[in-house]
Amino acid sequence: MSTTNSTDVTTTAAINDRNREASRRLVARTAAIRERLEVELRRTQNDLELDWRALLVSQRDVAELAGRNSAPLADVFWLHQAAPRADDLRSACLEIIDAHLVLLWDALAAHWRTIAPSLDDNASREQARKDITRMISPLRTFTLDRSFLDDVGERWQERLRRQAIRRHLRTGGATDDGFSAAIDAHELQMLKLAPWAQADQLLSAFELVHTDIRRITTEKVDRIVADVLAD
Repeated sequence: MSTTNSTDVTTTAAINDRNREASRRLVARTAAIRERLEVELRRTQNDLELDWRALLVSQRDVAELAGRNSAPLADVFWLHQAAPRADDLRSACLEIIDAHLVLLWDALAAHWRTIAPSLDDNASREQARKDITRMISPLRTFTLDRSFLDDVGERWQERLRRQAIRRHLRTGGATDDGFSAAIDAHELQMLKLAPWAQADQLLSAFELVHTDIRRITTEKVDRIVADVLAD
């Protein structure tokens, strides 16, 4: 092997080692950012996420208003109560996420400065982009912890089911093969009326926040990747 070839091999090995170390740092940094993010968001969810007691209180308040024929319509309830309460959670979470994505930007920019000089064609840059997207996927696919909201939703659904069964039996409904379909029909009817319609709106508002947080976070991370790699 000539001296030139030997030098080229040594240089290539050094570049590969450097890039692997940069990738290791990016993966570790992404994991650390996500861990910190989860801790801070969990605190925020504890304060602002819909809990079982709050849902029951809201539903009872609406039931009292319904007893006086003054319950808000479902769309009015959404506009003035459900959406604003859920928006408090959305805004607080996105503020925290934005602060942590600044850290991701810094980590990604440092990584790109390290590996970019060794990317000498479009194919290698495209592969690097795919590798980066994979390495930061714990943040790109980040979602809020749903366990608390799912528990509330399941308990509320069970409560709705029990009430539908009671209503069915009070009206002399049969318990034959059509029992399950009859209960489903009662549930659908109850969800059109106060206070169940408003409680369903409140749950839906918080469900939407979880969906939005996932989508917005992915969009923000993709934008960071595009901006950093464009430099």
